[in-house]
Amino acid sequence: MAGLIAYRASDRAKMEEINIRGTRNVVNVLKDLNIPELVYLSSVVAIGAGFSKDQVLNEKSEYNLTPLNLGYFETKRAAEIYVREQCSKSGFRAVILNPSTIYGGGDAKKGSRGIQIKVAKGQMPFYPLGGVNVVAVEDVIEGIISAWKKGRSGERYILCGDNMTIQELFKTIAGFAGVAPPAWPVPFPVLRAVGWAGDHLAPLGVKLPFSLENAWTSHLYHWFDSTKAQTGLDFDLLHLA
Repeated sequence: MAGLIAYRASDRAKMEEINIRGTRNVVNVLKDLNIPELVYLSSVVAIGAGFSKDQVLNEKSEYNLTPLNLGYFETKRAAEIYVREQCSKSGFRAVILNPSTIYGGGDAKKGSRGIQIKVAKGQMPFYPLGGVNVVAVEDVIEGIISAWKKGRSGERYILCGDNMTIQELFKTIAGFAGVAPPAWPVPFPVLRAVGWAGDHLAPLGVKLPFSLENAWTSHLYHWFDSTKAQTGLDFDLLHLA
């Protein structure tokens, strides 16, 4: 499960070290110790994302984000490719799981949930126009256990829940918090300009909480289909309500 999530070009080397080399180290040690099987937590970012609402990806979707060169996406994809290659070439056994954005207890303490906290406090007036898939941590845990028991080696399974726009997600958070949801959409050219500024001011010591990779990530539609996991792993979505 270990990995580094980051969205700045300056963190690319760290992600390559942890996400790619770290995964290779785990696989190679398991092979050396003759431990036969791994349940590998990849991510839906290794599958890609859509550029419009009509693109809902599954395990067979062709990765389509190479031109964007997004560090987290590329390093998670490279790590997963290595795991799959070891399964096909050396007889190593691994079940690959691709969870979407996981929500659950304790999220308010995560650094990656800063924007959601602002939404819950009524302090976020804007929302990007992309989409996200959210899944409950309890369901992901059940999926991991089921994959260990039933998963097929070398196969990937998407563990995902509801596809929604970021506007819908923010409305849901604000509704539970009893505050007004963000009201103003942010066009992608504005996001891109802010992200460009964040990237180019960082070397000068000016740190903005947004990068060009953030801009692209929030503009894409991260929508997925969990039919294969539902069929092959008896993956049930019990905790979204």
